[in-house]
Amino acid sequence: MYNPLGGNGYEFVELPNTSNVKVTLKWFRFKEIDFTFGMEDSIAPRQRIALASKANSEAFVRRYPKFKS
Repeated sequence: MYNPLGGNGYEFVELPNTSNVKVTLKWFRFKEIDFTFGMEDSIAPRQRIALASKANSEAFVRRYPKFKS
């Protein structure tokens, strides 16, 4: 979600796993948002995660309830 109404506190990158197997994310990195996954990070089959700013996390979860912290 780029440049949403309400400002950049509501921006996020969504990573869906559409497969039937776990996807390992170890050490994958997003350079522009300065985020690196750890060695144990993964996405379960048919699950999704969102990367968002911690600065406005409560408002973000209220706006996008499917992305619980």
